[in-house]
Amino acid sequence: MKKIIASLILTCAALSPNAFAQAPGTAEEFLERGNSYFQSGNLVNSISDYTQAIRLNPNYAAAYYNRGNAYVARRDFDNAIADYNQVIRINPNDAYAYNNRGNTYMKKNDIERAIADYSQAIRINPTYEDAYFNRGYAHIVNDDMIRAITDFTQSVRLYPNHIEAYFYRGVAYYNTGEDDKAVVDLETVLKANPNRSDVIELLELLRAQ
Repeated sequence: MKKIIASLILTCAALSPNAFAQAPGTAEEFLERGNSYFQSGNLVNSISDYTQAIRLNPNYAAAYYNRGNAYVARRDFDNAIADYNQVIRINPNDAYAYNNRGNTYMKKNDIERAIADYSQAIRINPTYEDAYFNRGYAHIVNDDMIRAITDFTQSVRLYPNHIEAYFYRGVAYYNTGEDDKAVVDLETVLKANPNRSDVIELLELLRAQ
């Protein structure tokens, strides 16, 4: 799924090529080095640096956010949620934090809380395509195909090349018995990826009915 584990690394300055070698002294420098560790896959050191940034600046939203993303990557979902909570405490209008907390609730199979977070992200930013897509997927998991179709339709309106939104909307149409619409969406996916076996199988099933 395209964006259920979507993350955004926030930084206050461009990454320095010597980020690993420099000895950080400020919260911003620890954040920068933490970002470098995160991008290299060193999650332990990235979390350590984000934690030090927070010690130096307890209201550093970017450090909480990025540490939350690192915790997600380590599948430490409870700590990730705690960090996104801090971001939202500092900035109640941070749509990204609500979206990523929703993604984390999805990983914990807490669908209702995930949907609530995606909905809040959309209230804050009505053009936030990721949140529509993610909420649409959550609705599919929740067996609410009508709401899923509505969200995926908004997703492709905002991002017409979002192939996975067409796929899942096609699945939702299939589950509501709207076979003609399902075929249109699935054929759109197949044009982008002619070898996609799950789409081929579903189209064959639809055409055999």
